[in-house]
Amino acid sequence: MLVGKLLERAFAKLTIRTSESALTDSEKSDAIDELNNMMRELEADGINIGWTPVSATTDSITTPDWSWRMIYLRLAILIAPEYGKEASATVREDHKSAYETVLSQILDHITTNAPPDLPTGAGNREWGSQRNFVGNSSDEDILTGNGGSLLDQTSQNLT
Repeated sequence: MLVGKLLERAFAKLTIRTSESALTDSEKSDAIDELNNMMRELEADGINIGWTPVSATTDSITTPDWSWRMIYLRLAILIAPEYGKEASATVREDHKSAYETVLSQILDHITTNAPPDLPTGAGNREWGSQRNFVGNSSDEDILTGNGGSLLDQTSQNLT
């Protein structure tokens, strides 16, 4: 998707502009600045979906297509006050749904590298298994650690 199309969708959601009335250069520039700022804020909040800053309506959106709806709805909500508007409840609900889709997609792609002795949770058992821990640990590992006996380390720290 091109930036220009995304901006058109955002403005259309607010009924500020339709396909018959083009955006002005000033509106495009302001919306692009707001779009880049919004995406930087999302990344700062840990929502990294591969955004590359854009500068023109002819630039391509580099995020996955499952994120586009959330982006233009969020942008619509953010720019609404600049035009004396408020995003409708429908736009806000649609944004919430699209945002949840983005979070779901992100979570589907997260892989974790847990330490081998990390407990798996309540009951310390993997689902469908009698194994107590993710990795191969033993009471000996827990008591001795890497630097000798845990009891010896504790007594040294106290003296």
